Amino acid sequence: MEEAIQARVVPSIVLFSAIHSRGIDDGPDFSFALSAGSSGLGFERDSSKEPTDKDRREDRWRLLMRELSINECDEFEQMLVEFLESGLFDPGKIKGFISRYIDEKEQLEAREAANKFLFRVIWDHRRRDDQLVADATSLVPIAALLDPYVVTEIDEALKEIKGA
Repeated sequence: MEEAIQARVVPSIVLFSAIHSRGIDDGPDFSFALSAGSSGLGFERDSSKEPTDKDRREDRWRLLMRELSINECDEFEQMLVEFLESGLFDPGKIKGFISRYIDEKEQLEAREAANKFLFRVIWDHRRRDDQLVADATSLVPIAALLDPYVVTEIDEALKEIKGA
């Protein structure tokens, strides 16, 4: 499997398997994980109100999913949950998903490039601001392949860099 396709399916397989086996202390459930990406990050709440324990727990789960680059879930994750719950899987369905992901390879590669950029912005303290701006410039040709949420995240990261 090509790297872009692995980057799409492996984090979901690991996360959902960990959820199923209760391998994450105070981790998300299938329902929460499957809804990832359906309503943005979910951090958009009234900042004048103190977050509840539930809010803080869900924020941790969203952060975990973001760190795993799981920005949205589709039929693949739904099929994965069905397999984990029943023990039954259809190899034809798996081939169908992989074939679709191969067809969407450019979009998956664009998403992976954007995720790598965002990871560098957050975690690579040795990377200078001008290097990060140059990295972001390399994303311009593939911007049309990215979903609006990721483009907004990149835009916000660049505003922060320029303001620093």
